[in-house]
Amino acid sequence: MRRRRQTLPHRSPWRWAARFAGPLLIAVGAGCSLFQISPFEQHLADGDAAWVARQSVTCETDTTGCARLHLLKGTACLQLAATGPHPLDHLTCAAEQLQIGMDLHPAWRDTKDTKDQRTYQERLCEALERLHTLQPDAHTLKQFEDAAEELYRLAPESVAAIYYLASLRLQEATPFLETLDAGNRLPVCRRLKRALNRLLAVTSGDPERMPGWEPFAEKYEQLAFRLGLALRTAGCR
Repeated sequence: MRRRRQTLPHRSPWRWAARFAGPLLIAVGAGCSLFQISPFEQHLADGDAAWVARQSVTCETDTTGCARLHLLKGTACLQLAATGPHPLDHLTCAAEQLQIGMDLHPAWRDTKDTKDQRTYQERLCEALERLHTLQPDAHTLKQFEDAAEELYRLAPESVAAIYYLASLRLQEATPFLETLDAGNRLPVCRRLKRALNRLLAVTSGDPERMPGWEPFAEKYEQLAFRLGLALRTAGCR
């Protein structure tokens, strides 16, 4: 007796397409972030920050991948601001991209004080500090204030947090130093003295033993000098 050939059920090719359509649409909707991260990381590792800074990052999803793309581009722009032409443009890019990345990262909303989060928060503070120095305005100063206070909340008494808060106090006071009168001199002098004393408390101890001291050693010295000069200019006693 001839055995009947078993017939497999017909499977439409659209069924297989549908299996992969979901993940593909997610990737496209996220600005293809999953496919961009590796090249971004490789170019940064190779010292090619300019390539990363030129790339368009359009994703706005609350995902680690999308956040990381913005953070990597912000890091690239910050590097270029120190080494290339047009530092103002690069600092603006760095501040914008780092802030977007910080805001989008889903894990950093509930889980705080992670090493990566502190690292990128420090970079955001650096970008905003330098941006406000080159182009002072109230909006950038407020962004710098928010970033410095957030860093101090994440890592209180850290070398970076103390530095950026002290730098913030100096930048807040600088426009008014030569026009202070008896009515507003005292509170300004108090804030400047407090900032200077916090810097000196670090440098007079054993700062080499503090994590993250080396990149800030020269910055502490320069900022302490500028704070002292500001106190003299303001006529503080």
